[in-house]
Order: sequence, then structure tokens, then C-alpha cells
Amino acid sequence: GTIDGCGDRRPFFRTDEIRWRNVYMRGCRGVRIEGIRLDHPSFWTIFLRACDRVHVKGVTIRATVNYNNDGLDLTVSNALVEDCDIDSTDDALVLKGFDPDFVSENVEIRNCRIATTGNCIKFGTETFSRCRNYEIHHCSIGAADRFGPRAPNFVRYPMTVTNEYRCESGLAFLTVDGGTIEDVRVHDVEIRGGVLVPFAFRLGRRYGEE
Repeated sequence: GTIDGCGDRRPFFRTDEIRWRNVYMRGCRGVRIEGIRLDHPSFWTIFLRACDRVHVKGVTIRATVNYNNDGLDLTVSNALVEDCDIDSTDDALVLKGFDPDFVSENVEIRNCRIATTGNCIKFGTETFSRCRNYEIHHCSIGAADRFGPRAPNFVRYPMTVTNEYRCESGLAFLTVDGGTIEDVRVHDVEIRGGVLVPFAFRLGRRYGEE
């Protein structure tokens, strides 16, 4: 089946207080999302926050109509993400450390196709906690080569090269809130065309001295 977030029905802006996600779960255990399609969110498409024992499989995401259209955002432990197909205008697959008391660990990502104009696979930007033991492999990542309908306010990432969109980075590790990222293994990942920076790294504190 398909969940249509109807985010293409009106323009949304970053300052809008109410922007819904297609799927949001917090503090859940034994989460399984499989074989569905998620279209047209007004904000992030899926956000799983402080969830344990997670399996996301065979999910198709088309998030191309609004500002901050992330694909899959995860603060999870003991999780497997596999066989997913994600197109987004903002970051596509994001691994976050949102909650200081929740350790995000033991996460595997495999056999996914990812296309975006943001960052393909990103750690951060929220990194308040400890993130450890991740494996990312046999994925294909690159610039978005197709878009669905776009909201009238869609102005993010206006850069073009021969009228083709480009994405910011392939793999980004952005620890900017004082947390830690450790034990990350990446192998057998294909980076397709249009990626401006294959690997991006940043350490710092957004709310204090860098």
C-alpha cells in the first residue's frame, strides 16, 4: 500500500510550526516497516526515535515536494534497514543521536538505493548521544535524477550543472553536538554521478565553541 502525506497540496516553510511526518514512532520496541510506499511528506518521511529492535525492509520513499524532505531518519538500536529505495530533496538516510540517554548501536544498512540533492547517508546533524557499531554495505547512492511534483516554495539546492541536480555528499559524518560516532564500517558502496563530496566530516559544538 501507499501512504500519501499530501505535502504537495500546499507549500510549507521552515518556520511553519506544524508539519507532519508520514510515519513517526518514539520509544517503541519490535518495530517492523515492510513493503510500503511513502509519498509527499510535508517534513521528514519516517522518523523512528529511541526505538529498539527495528526492521525496515523494501520501503519506497518519494520525498520531493517540500523543504526538509528527509527520507528515513533513525535514532535506533539493534536495527536492520534493507532493500529500500529512497528519493528525497533533503538528506535521504539519516542516523541521529537525538536523545542523550539513548545509545544508538548495532545498526546494519544494506542493499539500498538512495538518490538525493542533500546528503545520501548522514550521521547527524543531531548528535547529542553515543552512536556506535554501524555497518553500511552493498548500497548504491548518488544524485537525484528524477523528481515528483514540487511545492511552489521549493528553492532548496538551486545549484545546477548542465541542468542536472547534484547532491551535497555521499557519506557525511557530522558530530556537532558533543556526542560520539564510533565503529562504523562501510564497504561495497557504489557512489554514482553527481556527488559533490564523496565523504564529509565535521567535529564541533553548534551551541558552544567549535
